[in-house]
Amino acid sequence: MQFRILVLALAAGLIAFGVVNVPHIAMDSMPEFAPAHVEIQTEALGLSAVEVEQLITSPMEADVLNGVAWLDEIRSKSVPGLSSIELVFEPGTDLLRARQLVAERMTQAHALPNVSAPPLIMQPLSSTSRVLMVRMNSKQLSGIEMSVLARWKIKPRLIGIPGVANVSIWGQREQQLQVEVTPTQLRDKGVTLEQVIKTTGNAVWVSPLSFLEASTPGTGGFVESPSQRLGIQHVLPIRTPADLAKVSVEDSNPRMLLGDIAHVKEDHQPLIGDAVVGQDPGLLLVVEKFPGTSALQVTKDIEAALSDLEPGLAGVGGIEGAIGAKVALQVDVPQVDVEVDLAAANRYGLKPGDVRRAAATLVSGEEVGDVYRAGKAYDVQVWSPPEVRTSVTSIENLPLDTPSGERIRLADVAKISVKPTPNVIERSEGSRRVDVSANVKEGDLAKVVEKLEADLQSVEFPTGYSADILGEYAERQAASQRLLVFSAGAVIVVFLLLQAAFRSWRLAILAILTLPVALVGGVIAAHLSGGILSLGSLVGFLTVMGIAARNGILLINHCQHLENFEGMTFGPALVLRGAAERLSPILMTTLATALALVPLVVMGNRPGHEIEHPMAVVILGGLVTSTLVNLFIVPSLYLRFAKKGPSRERRPGSRNPRVPYRPAV
Repeated sequence: MQFRILVLALAAGLIAFGVVNVPHIAMDSMPEFAPAHVEIQTEALGLSAVEVEQLITSPMEADVLNGVAWLDEIRSKSVPGLSSIELVFEPGTDLLRARQLVAERMTQAHALPNVSAPPLIMQPLSSTSRVLMVRMNSKQLSGIEMSVLARWKIKPRLIGIPGVANVSIWGQREQQLQVEVTPTQLRDKGVTLEQVIKTTGNAVWVSPLSFLEASTPGTGGFVESPSQRLGIQHVLPIRTPADLAKVSVEDSNPRMLLGDIAHVKEDHQPLIGDAVVGQDPGLLLVVEKFPGTSALQVTKDIEAALSDLEPGLAGVGGIEGAIGAKVALQVDVPQVDVEVDLAAANRYGLKPGDVRRAAATLVSGEEVGDVYRAGKAYDVQVWSPPEVRTSVTSIENLPLDTPSGERIRLADVAKISVKPTPNVIERSEGSRRVDVSANVKEGDLAKVVEKLEADLQSVEFPTGYSADILGEYAERQAASQRLLVFSAGAVIVVFLLLQAAFRSWRLAILAILTLPVALVGGVIAAHLSGGILSLGSLVGFLTVMGIAARNGILLINHCQHLENFEGMTFGPALVLRGAAERLSPILMTTLATALALVPLVVMGNRPGHEIEHPMAVVILGGLVTSTLVNLFIVPSLYLRFAKKGPSRERRPGSRNPRVPYRPAV
């Protein structure tokens, strides 16, 4: 059989490819059997099922979604507070193309009655959909506190995992400030419901109601002084129900507070459904995956993320071997804070939102329209001259108009102060982060990290905080794993190539077995230089292995050449001549490489040489032993491995025709 070595090598490569890629094949309990479908959900709390059908579902089916290309069937379900429409497409329709067609039609949804939240196209889900259900309950946290943790900490982390399409929180209780009014109370106080809505909406910075002044809150602006520019931030004084209750009711006579006519409290939204964990109410996180993704891998990634999120993981402590621990530099810059005094504002009939909007117009300007001239549009702004906004004192003296017509200063109803604020806020995985770093004084980095991980287990931090160990250790672990995989594959490929070159399994084994011995010098050099195995050291070992393999191949090939083409008889004389003739090339290669590396070794582990220095040390030490191995050990072993029995017979083409031919093994 011709090219049998090549065929064997290709077969081994295919087997290796399969072994490497089998763990990464998407695994699921069932194949994707459902046709392409797109689901649209629209929330409309307060509407009955009939109203949802009449005002949302039917108009969307008839006017928005009817006639989409390749559409096979439209299904819908209207329940109190929710409309769900499912579009099923013809078999073979590309899912992403179907979603694009639906998204284009959804641009017409603005014509629907304004009785609901905007319709949402749900994420595409696999046929089996749910991949994991996570139970949450607590004896220390309330339902609202658990919901806040699930919504703002756990869900963003899970939704960022590759393959996760959606995370639904059953039993979620969204934290809300609620203003409860009764008709009799409004009647007795002579206050309308519209006054309550305007008062509550305008008291905060931003409102989604376009008829309120808070729909355009304005920006803080800045103070321009000769030496610096200070940003202005308005601090909302409303944090609790008691704060909101102190807001003055708009257009009330006599003047009343919001708490006088309504019950202000903290609660959650009306629940459409609930989750029961065991015997107690709790939360249930339902995780769904994308089509075509591996259920096994997604499940493993979710479990790993949940393990990282467990409370109690955070805060980096004193670790033996770690020096120079420091928190990432958070540079604070000065900022002017304006915080409204609710009691003072109430005396003048003002709300926090009123103060912000008036100050924003004077300090940062307010666009009120456009002027069109010669086909060009120009903004029209209401602002103040620069001298009005040059210092903190000028900000304190900004004029404010009260509902009674009286004009007051900003300082009469607010506290103006200069406070530090971070110049940058770093986030990752949907949460804020602070980097705590340290250097390693002595010893193995892995041991320091192991000690750090052990100490982190005993540190208790607020719920929702977590710690991830990153930096050189994590990068080195990932790089080391990749290097090991690639190195193993390279050794197999090199072994097959050696067999093809030598036409002998015995000589191929000889060349492979001498490689670890050639690395001894690199190991000794790494130990003498500190004994730390770094990424640079691994690269150095691979380099030494390549040099040793090259020199060994050339030596064995030369010995075969002397025997097969120059007529030398197999024996010590042949090996001695082969080693002597290869001495100069091997020493020249070794010396040239060593001379290039000596400066990196002599300069030491200086900043910027964290990878080059350990690499050079390992290569330099490995060159010594690899040269000795190739000049003394390989020739000796060649006599043993290349010899099949008590006699050595010659191949055809030899200059000695007296010896009969027998193929080498």
